Amino acid sequence: MTGGARNDSDFSLTARNEFEFGMNRDTIVGKIYGYRIMKNVEIIAKKLAAIWQRVYVVGSYNVHAILKKNFWADIDLTTPALPDQIRSVLKVVWEIWSKYWTLIVREGGESYEITTFRKDIGSVNQRKPVEVIFTPSLEEDAKRRDFTFNAIYYDPLEKRYHDPTWGLKDLKKWIIRFVWDINKRLDEDILRLLRYVRLKNKYYLKPASGEYEEILKERTVQLLQIAKERIKQELDKMFLDKTNISALEDLKKIWFFKHYLPQVDNLGETPWGKLMHLEWNVWVHTLMSINELNHLHLHDIDLYWATLFHDIGKYPTFKYDDYWNIHYYRHEFEGVKIVRDFISRQMLFSKDSLKKILWLIENHIRVWTIEDMKKIKRYRFMMHDNFQDLIYLYIVDNLGKDPPDTECGPRLQKIYDDFKAKLKYVRFLDWNDIMNKYPNLQWGEIGKRLRVENDKILSRL
Repeated sequence: MTGGARNDSDFSLTARNEFEFGMNRDTIVGKIYGYRIMKNVEIIAKKLAAIWQRVYVVGSYNVHAILKKNFWADIDLTTPALPDQIRSVLKVVWEIWSKYWTLIVREGGESYEITTFRKDIGSVNQRKPVEVIFTPSLEEDAKRRDFTFNAIYYDPLEKRYHDPTWGLKDLKKWIIRFVWDINKRLDEDILRLLRYVRLKNKYYLKPASGEYEEILKERTVQLLQIAKERIKQELDKMFLDKTNISALEDLKKIWFFKHYLPQVDNLGETPWGKLMHLEWNVWVHTLMSINELNHLHLHDIDLYWATLFHDIGKYPTFKYDDYWNIHYYRHEFEGVKIVRDFISRQMLFSKDSLKKILWLIENHIRVWTIEDMKKIKRYRFMMHDNFQDLIYLYIVDNLGKDPPDTECGPRLQKIYDDFKAKLKYVRFLDWNDIMNKYPNLQWGEIGKRLRVENDKILSRL
């Protein structure tokens, strides 16, 4: 690769055509939205041009336009103008100093992030630069960016791309390439390792070098030095993308799970028995289950994590019987212990999310016996706030195996739907009702009496 800005002479469409006509807009709303935000950007560009400054669109918006992907992407702007110059002509509504003088500007009722060209000097804990220096040079600004496709600059007034690192050429060949040197980019910010996995799969790209995988293997352990919430944010984005299966496979290949979540890595070392599963090991079953969850289109991040972890207790519990069948007795309780005592320290789930994930893991085996439960016990179980999510986990757990069980999920859903229909016109008692009905009860007896009275109501359903 060579330096210097260039126009995109390789593409058959001009930048203007790609932005205005080339993207995959499924609805009229999408077209109107795209037209409006680019008009706002043009207004911003004209205001900066009045003080002899340029502004450029960078990041995912350009990538989506060039690859004709989903149009709904954030607009990120960059300019050689200094912050004071930006303030002099644009309406700045917020300033994010922690993001190196990122200004939030308003135009046409929309907000846009705009940053000044800069050079990053050094690195603190492989996450933040030691020093930031503003520069008027687009080429210098490009050198600090992670991937060549994120170093493509679109000029909204000239309707053309500036491409100092040949990112357009890479995208045309469906290639993801680190800017200049992969190790230097990772030295600056090791979180780029996870961004590489996510964006490689999100855009269906192939690595520029066959050496990337080995380099990433060597560097993955350094993620242990990064703030845990940043890692979870990247993983959440991977999970909620339709390419999550290939992303998870890549994470395993580069030893992310080995270093960061070894309990997940152990799923690949946990064999299946020959009675109910033919899909080789628990890792394969887990990926198959997540793939089935994708088909439900729920976009529930807690449910994705619960699906990843639902059989995590099988590795420490699997045993062979005298006939070489494998059993995982009480693996659900071991799984709860692993997630609660170890994984939650790495992933930093919210209190509510962790509570939900643990409940789903603990009950994903119990739900199999629901038809054999006594009526009151079954009804109490189904009244849990997360029971519908447990049904979803039950469905994907049964479909994500070879051979799949396609009947048990609909059967359980019908049981639950019938129960909800019965509840529609039922009023349960609350604490005030019990205190009014039994005014002489001691405080500790109220809860017990409340349960007895409500069980009577359930028994009549």
